Amino acid sequence: MNTESIVRRRAPATLLATDMAATALAGCGGQPADMHAALAGPVAETVNGEAVSEKLVQALAARRNLDLSKPELRERVLKQLTDMTLLAQEARKAGYAKDPDFQANAELGRLQGLAVAAMKAMADDNKVDDAAVRAEYERQFPGGNIRMYDFDQLSFESEDDAKRALTEIATGKTFDQVMEEHRKEARVSRNFPKMRAEQMPPPLLAAVSALKQGETTATPVELPQGWSLVRLDAAGTTPAPAFDKVEANLRRSRLRHAGEECIAKLRADAKITVNEAVAGAEGAKSAAPAPAKPQ
Repeated sequence: MNTESIVRRRAPATLLATDMAATALAGCGGQPADMHAALAGPVAETVNGEAVSEKLVQALAARRNLDLSKPELRERVLKQLTDMTLLAQEARKAGYAKDPDFQANAELGRLQGLAVAAMKAMADDNKVDDAAVRAEYERQFPGGNIRMYDFDQLSFESEDDAKRALTEIATGKTFDQVMEEHRKEARVSRNFPKMRAEQMPPPLLAAVSALKQGETTATPVELPQGWSLVRLDAAGTTPAPAFDKVEANLRRSRLRHAGEECIAKLRADAKITVNEAVAGAEGAKSAAPAPAKPQ
């Protein structure tokens, strides 16, 4: 691919719109602002007198996974930033940033960016030591094996529906017959072959591991998919991958779990008040019948 074709390629419009939203929002309220100039470091280019920081070039290159040491890729990043800056300038001129919907989307983008940065900082602050990673390996692969299950799952929206299906099985119908008869109204009605234990939510794993081959759960199990009946078809093990083959994934999993724990603590410590009046008004608005079309 030649340099010219790379340089002329434009970023998708949706990405441009998202990336320039925060810049355009900086001009809200009639107060011109140059978010690029506020960034420390050298200026990579200017667009109609507006500085584009080298920090922005590096950030966009990192987001696109582009190597700035290659001239054609650096030029590609600069072109995308030029487009974003020009669009942001037009948005400010036309007053787009004063539109409440635009402001809401721009604020959402800002919050998402800050949230990602906070999660990265939490991951940096919560380094997972080797002992924790090894312990996670032993937990997921006890005895150096992977536990695997073949099972059938039939899930309903309500517990009462699941109990009625269970009664049908108890009074003589096979699990397969009940699955077939309730396939249309069931939320889930399928077989899951060779499911690894670590892939299954804890309530499902607990239910399946307590069964013998051919048995069905005695009571419905509440799962994300609904109230479920589960029949175990087969269970077995297969050798686990070597520790060094999965160490990186296990470390990422532990970091993700640590981040989730941090978020849960922040949520628990926060004072959150929901405006029920607004929620009720929006719900009523959604439930209102559409106006009749003129005949």
